[in-house]
Amino acid sequence: MKEEEKILNAVGPNFSFTGETRVLLGNKKLRRLDRIKPETFVLSIDANSLELIPVKVTDSDALKEIKVHPSFDKWTFSDNSFLKTVGKVKVFSIEKQGFDFLENCEIGEHILKADGSEVRLIEHKCYKRCVHYFSLELSTNNFIANGFIVGLNEAQNFDYKNLNFLK
Repeated sequence: MKEEEKILNAVGPNFSFTGETRVLLGNKKLRRLDRIKPETFVLSIDANSLELIPVKVTDSDALKEIKVHPSFDKWTFSDNSFLKTVGKVKVFSIEKQGFDFLENCEIGEHILKADGSEVRLIEHKCYKRCVHYFSLELSTNNFIANGFIVGLNEAQNFDYKNLNFLK
């Protein structure tokens, strides 16, 4: 491990993903999470208008001290997509009609993606190896990561049946 890398929290941070997670930018291009800086625009759902809108990132780990955690979780879904997370992360659960922590989701539960598709959670594995992790902060408290609508702690639930999905 490099000198500047530290294992900051053995319990695990919240709302963090591994660096290779792809985030949908305001211009509909994808960028790795570890390369997103403050002032970058990412797509987010406005809970009032139910529109996907570009929102400015107010804080990002990309320019800060490298954070390392001794493990990560890999969540795999029925369309072969996946999320690699560190700590608790919220996704939009169809069964619960709102955001919930992935760790509370059951195998077989349906998760909403930004294109309107609903995929089943089919596998959860924890890997005990060090990984860099990153998070974003933005006013709407949600963004699109690997095609999923993910929420931060204060993410507002919305009526997903009336959402104008990404096409």
